[in-house]
Amino acid sequence: NTSITTPTRQALAVLAGGVVLVFLALAANVVILLLSRLSQRHHEIATCAALGASRSRLLRQIALEHMFIGAAGIGLGVALAWAITMAFPSYFLGRTLNVVDIDTRALAVASICGSLAAVIAGLVPAWMASRSDPAAVLRGAEPGRPPTQSRLATHGLLVTQIALAAALL
Repeated sequence: NTSITTPTRQALAVLAGGVVLVFLALAANVVILLLSRLSQRHHEIATCAALGASRSRLLRQIALEHMFIGAAGIGLGVALAWAITMAFPSYFLGRTLNVVDIDTRALAVASICGSLAAVIAGLVPAWMASRSDPAAVLRGAEPGRPPTQSRLATHGLLVTQIALAAALL
């Protein structure tokens, strides 16, 4: 039976809040990267739509690509955490006086949060890309430029990321 004192509880709450803000900043950064990647592919998406691909088909394809990228990132993160704890156990033990190990509950929560972030980060840009007018894109109305919605979302996410970084500071 463990009890946590009030100052410790407050410190843990502040630490948890900081972790959430870092996670949100990272998620915003990933969405910005995916939006920029999709803005380069909007001609390809418009061509698929013009050839008869349904909106749900385009959403599935783009979302699955982004979910695969997210799953690969989660897998690499877990592998990196495992490699660090296995490669440097004596260094960590000397610093903390505790056994450093990967907590499976924390790993499960982090993996679930990462999966949700990957799904959201994949669906938002996919939804925006599937809403573009294929005829306008194929006519070259805006050659080489991403759709206005994509630019606005990217700017909004950049502002959000800067605000989160400022809050962390």
